[in-house]
Amino acid sequence: MDVLGAPLTLAIAAVSVACRAGLNVIDRAYFHRCQGSIVTANVINNALPTALIAVPLLVLQPPELLFRELLSLRVIAASLIIQVVAYTFGNAFRKVAIPRVLVVSKLPDLVIPWGLMLTVGRADARDWLFSLATVAACLPVFASMSPTERRPRTWLVVMFVALSVQGILSPLLFVPANSQGMGWITFTAAVIAWRLVWSLLVGLLRPPRSLPTEQAPNPKQASLGRKLLILRAFVALATQFTFLLAAGQGIPGLAWPILNSAALVAVVMSSIVLKEHPSRGDLLSVMLITGLAIGRASLAS
Repeated sequence: MDVLGAPLTLAIAAVSVACRAGLNVIDRAYFHRCQGSIVTANVINNALPTALIAVPLLVLQPPELLFRELLSLRVIAASLIIQVVAYTFGNAFRKVAIPRVLVVSKLPDLVIPWGLMLTVGRADARDWLFSLATVAACLPVFASMSPTERRPRTWLVVMFVALSVQGILSPLLFVPANSQGMGWITFTAAVIAWRLVWSLLVGLLRPPRSLPTEQAPNPKQASLGRKLLILRAFVALATQFTFLLAAGQGIPGLAWPILNSAALVAVVMSSIVLKEHPSRGDLLSVMLITGLAIGRASLAS
C-alpha cells in the first residue's frame, strides 16, 4: 500500500541505500583496519534491534503472538541461516575489499534457481536468465585476479554455501505465521531475537580472540574500533527499517531501482572514505550487477 507518496518513498529509498553502503564501509574499516571482533560485532548488532523491536512488541500486542513465532522451527532455522551468512560477510570484509565481497556474494545466483526447483517446484524463466547473466557479470573480477587470488578460499566456499542455502530455502522459511497487520514485524522480531541467541552462544563457545602483539590494533585503532562498533549497530538498524519501509510501498518499480544501486554506492563510498580504489574489473562487475538488478526490478514491477 502506498502511504508515503512518491517523493518521500524516493527519499527513504535513497537513505536506505546510503545506510546499506555505509554499513559495508563500516564493516570493512572495523573488521579489516581495526581488526575488530566478528563475534562482538554480531552480539551488539543483534542486541540493539532485539531491545528496540522485540521487547516493545510484548506490550503493543498480545505476548503469545511473539512467543508463537519464537517457538517456530521455521523461525529458528531462518535465524540460524541468516546468522551464518552474517559471519561469512564479516570474515569476507576482513580479508578482501568491498567490491570483491559484493561480487562474490552474487555467485550463488547460479545454483539458487536449481534449488528452488527442488524445494518449491518452480523457478521463473527470468530467474534463470538473470542468474546466468549475474554470474557472467562476475567474470571481470576473476579475470583481474592474480593466480594466487584465484585459489579457493575457505571463506568463499562457506559464503557460497550459506548464501545458496538462504536463497533456496527462503520461500519455505521466510514466511510469518500471520502475514496480516503486524505479522511481518513479529516474524522479524522473532528472527532477530534468535539471532541474538545464536550470537551469544558463539560468544560463549568461541570468545573474541586475542591478537598477537604485532597484529593488535594500536590505541588509536582500538578507539576507532569501539566507535565504529556502536555506529554499526545504529546504521544496521536504520538500514533494516528504511529498506522495509521503502520496499513495502505499493508504487511499482519506484523504490527498487534505487535500492538495488547499493553495491555501486558502496564502491564509491569506499573509494572516498577508505581510499580503496577498485580495479577496472571490479568496477565493471559492480556496474554490470547493479544494471542487472535494476533491470530485474523494473521487469518485476
